Amino acid sequence: VAGVPTPRRPRTARPAMVFQDSATALNPMVTVGRQLRTPDASALLERVGLRDTERILASHPLELSGGQRQRVCIAVALARESPLVIADEPTTALDVLSQARVLDALREVASLLLITHDIAVAAQLCDHLMVLDSGRIVESGSTAVILDTPESDLVVRMLDRARTADPFRQLVAR
Repeated sequence: VAGVPTPRRPRTARPAMVFQDSATALNPMVTVGRQLRTPDASALLERVGLRDTERILASHPLELSGGQRQRVCIAVALARESPLVIADEPTTALDVLSQARVLDALREVASLLLITHDIAVAAQLCDHLMVLDSGRIVESGSTAVILDTPESDLVVRMLDRARTADPFRQLVAR
C-alpha cells in the first residue's frame, strides 16, 4: 500500500488517530453514536471507562466534558480496528482512574505510536522510547534501558517529575 493515498487504501491499512484536542477531533453536529458507527459502541465506551453509555451515544460532543470527549476519541480509534493507532497525548484531560482504564484499552492495540510528554504513561505502554528535545533525538532505545540508565539530563528530569508528580498515580501504575 506504499504510495497509495490514504483514502484509497484498504481500511485495515489506515492508521487510527487519537488527536490531542478532542473538541476539534469530533464532529460537533453529529451524535457520538453516529460517529462510532459500530454495533459494540456501548462496549467500546465502557472499555475506556465511560458509564451511562446510552446517554453518551445520544449526546453531541460539546455536551460532554473534555475527559469524556477524549475517551470517546479513543473509542472511535479502537472501533477502527486498525493495526496502528497514533495517539497524541491521549490521557492529558483524564483523571488518574480514567487514565488507568484508557491505558488498559490502548495496551490491546496491535501497534501504538504514542506522542506524550508523560514518561510515566510511555513507560506503561511502550517497548521502545524516542525522546526528543526541540525536534532532536536525545535518547532512543528500549524503554527498560532508558528508564534504568538514562543518558541525558532531560530524561533524568522527566523521570524525577514523574516520580514526584502524583503519589496516588504510582498506586495505579503497572
